[in-house]
Amino acid sequence: MEITAQRDMLLFLAEEHRSRHILEAIAQVGEFDETPGTGIAFQLDVEDAVGVKNQIKSLSDSADQA
Repeated sequence: MEITAQRDMLLFLAEEHRSRHILEAIAQVGEFDETPGTGIAFQLDVEDAVGVKNQIKSLSDSADQA
């Protein structure tokens, strides 16, 4: 694979049970399989993460209200 120009990269940290659905939605909206050169999406397991304490609390609060 050759990358000849600067590319943007988006990283999402998601719960494991949601990750496949998110990956498929990104691929569909981005038309990755239909249009050459539009991008790629892939999934990596994350053992641990720091710096997300406030986001986790916010998401938990939102889930409790739903």
